[in-house]
Amino acid sequence: MKKSRGIMGIQKADELPTVYGKSTASTERLMDPTDVHIADVASSVDSSDTSDAGSQADHNPARQRHMTCGWDSDVDHSIEDTESVMSGPEMHTVMEELPRVAQDVDEETKLTEKVPELLEAMNSSAERVNALERELSTIERRRHHLATEWRRRKQQLLPLIGRSVLERTKAYYEACAALGDSQQAVHAATSQFKRAVEDVDRIKRLMAGAEEEFAVDGEVYDDDAGCAKTRESCSTGSTVGDDKDSSVEPSPSIKPARPRTSSSIVLKTTDEQIRLAELSEELLGAQSARDAAERSCVTRTSEYRSIQMLIARIKRDTTERAIKKAEPWYSDFAKFSALSNKELAKAGKVKAAIRATKREYHEAMTSLERISNQVTYSPLGQGGEMCPQVHELRRGSVVAEEGI
Repeated sequence: MKKSRGIMGIQKADELPTVYGKSTASTERLMDPTDVHIADVASSVDSSDTSDAGSQADHNPARQRHMTCGWDSDVDHSIEDTESVMSGPEMHTVMEELPRVAQDVDEETKLTEKVPELLEAMNSSAERVNALERELSTIERRRHHLATEWRRRKQQLLPLIGRSVLERTKAYYEACAALGDSQQAVHAATSQFKRAVEDVDRIKRLMAGAEEEFAVDGEVYDDDAGCAKTRESCSTGSTVGDDKDSSVEPSPSIKPARPRTSSSIVLKTTDEQIRLAELSEELLGAQSARDAAERSCVTRTSEYRSIQMLIARIKRDTTERAIKKAEPWYSDFAKFSALSNKELAKAGKVKAAIRATKREYHEAMTSLERISNQVTYSPLGQGGEMCPQVHELRRGSVVAEEGI
């Protein structure tokens, strides 16, 4: 486009470009008329109407200076394209934005550095949950198989034994089962009592050794007296030769001991006192545990003897023939019950593991969601390019969610 057309276009005040938010028309009213080269502008307009489109006057830097109405008269004339020159405040703003963007990138990198680890934890938790659920399904199938086998076995034994025999011998076999449980309880209580007694003996030996060690360490040698005084003798004030009530006479070759002073008395140190107090407290606790274990052992033994007496009374009321006839029924019932209870205990452990693994999965997912929200509301996440970990976070959350 010709420069003449551009110059003709600035004659209207409303079409003038804005500078810092104000038009040149309002700026001219604040300036001195002599600073605005109106004559140069008019002459340039007249000459532009008669000039050619390819005239060299269009590229005259002085004319471009007049076109700016004089307020950029100090612009370097060597710069031909004045519109491409960046002002000082704009350059300062750009320089401030560079470290700010770098800081945002560093913060986002810190936020997303745990994303791969959390994604791996979620995927691992999902795999463990699937494996545990398969194991639980296998356990349930085994329990169902045991129940089916027991129903089939009952159908075989019932015609051979008879329902009346089973009813008469039920109390006996229930008492026998209770006797077995009571016997196990007695064994457990006895073992606990033995361990408690051993603990008491061990602590007593420790206390005796500690007292002996402290007594040896507490010996004080008096050079003038030429004899060793133990901690006990120092604390009581009795020494060999100076105790009036002592039946031991001092040796004539030994000089009398010098009077006992506060510096010659050796008392237990703080560490020794603390050690002895700890051992004493431990001994009291062990003795209390021993007494409780002893009472439990007595109680379990009494229960066991009571069940034995009950079984003897039931055997007198029930014939030996009926007891032997019903034995296959109750024997198989005990076997199937033990197997079923064992599988039930396994199922309980697997269910607890599934709950714990799901809890770990949801904790990792919550952490990922929190990181995702922090990255989304960060300046770089709102307008800039996100890190690859963020894309992996968005994608991995969905992938891991499908496996749980």
